Amino acid sequence: ATAVRPAAAGVAVVAGAAALWGVAHLLNVDIGRQTAMVLMAVGIVHASLGTAFVRRWGPALGLLVFLLPTGDLLQPALRAAAVEGLAVTLPWLGFDVLRDGHTIHIGTHRYFVGEACSGLAYVGLLSFLGYAFGVTMFRSFRPVAMLALAGAALGVLANLARMNAIVLADHWQGTQMDLAGHGLFQWGGLVFAIAVMLGAVALAPIEVPRSSGSTTTPAPRRQHGVLAQGSARVAPWVGAPALWAGGVAFVVVGLVTWAGGGSPAARALAADALPPQLGEWTLARPVESAPPDARGPAHMTRRYERGARVLTIELLQARQRGDKLAIRAVAPPEGEGWQDVGNEAMAMCSTAGCTEAVHQTWRRRISSPLRQLTISFTVGDAMTGSTLRLRALSGWSTITRQETAPRLIAITVEGDALPAQDIHVLLAAVHARLRQGEDSPPP
Repeated sequence: ATAVRPAAAGVAVVAGAAALWGVAHLLNVDIGRQTAMVLMAVGIVHASLGTAFVRRWGPALGLLVFLLPTGDLLQPALRAAAVEGLAVTLPWLGFDVLRDGHTIHIGTHRYFVGEACSGLAYVGLLSFLGYAFGVTMFRSFRPVAMLALAGAALGVLANLARMNAIVLADHWQGTQMDLAGHGLFQWGGLVFAIAVMLGAVALAPIEVPRSSGSTTTPAPRRQHGVLAQGSARVAPWVGAPALWAGGVAFVVVGLVTWAGGGSPAARALAADALPPQLGEWTLARPVESAPPDARGPAHMTRRYERGARVLTIELLQARQRGDKLAIRAVAPPEGEGWQDVGNEAMAMCSTAGCTEAVHQTWRRRISSPLRQLTISFTVGDAMTGSTLRLRALSGWSTITRQETAPRLIAITVEGDALPAQDIHVLLAAVHARLRQGEDSPPP
């Protein structure tokens, strides 16, 4: 048995995790908050049961990692790996492949590798199974981690085999099956991968711990409500690191929640938030905005014309704390085949001020016209194209109780990109108009 010796080091782990939770809460980073909660759980176990217990049962505690929603971090890499894998394996099968971003062209058939095709479900399930089996078979962490990584690699290969099987089935049938027909291949690939995992586990040697005699340490004696530790007598509230760990977590989380919960509610976007004239661009017609009671950020769209060219400006404004200004809300939908084929940062200054943005170029097909999208975030007077800096500015405005709301400004044009100077003038004019609306008293 493992000796139970409460450790004060666990309190430090909890304090650090609580600080991480506070920073992630103010920056509105979900994965940071969830990581902090897992670390706090480990820290409380450390404080309650001691260092020897954590070392002995560390692999089992590692299962808490699978509580983290890492899909947003893993999915882009897995999706890119799936496309690369198809581009390599399909020529081996005798197909002439033309790759265009996340789209694979084989003759008249077109295969778009979307987010659902990344194999995230395979990788997540098989890595969990590998880790869980490893915990029951091995005492040290290294073989457990290796079995989990082997499960993840098996998930990547199983997903690649599934996609190749779909292409082969289409080739043999002479038609391209509907997406609903992919379900059979999904389940087939999953059953095959689990069977391979179980076979590998059955063949793997099980680590048997060496017997070293009894390591049980007698439990401390209690004497009239006081914990006897050797010759010293310590009050329970002093000698209970778990209580201190829980108290530290409660105080830090409470203070951060209080600091971030008092920010004033932002006003909704006014109907005249965008003017009828922006330089040489004239308002063509308004587009319906989200209804006033809609959940999430307020959304407004306006179209402007200059000769034969049409420009679309979209505004997103956070209604309350926690609203996320997601770029996908203004980007072309990938489900319709749009792909981001270019991405660059922009920064310009003039007498009208400085602007920062990120410029994206989107394309639907190889021969289709381009769509140019410029995105900038604003918090108060600050403007940035970085989502990380946006979160930092939003967190600071929350702490300082500034009556301002984070916003996203998106400018979209079809065809060739506008000159950078034109984009700078438009962003500066829109930002100035929005700031003017903030400074004016509410009706």
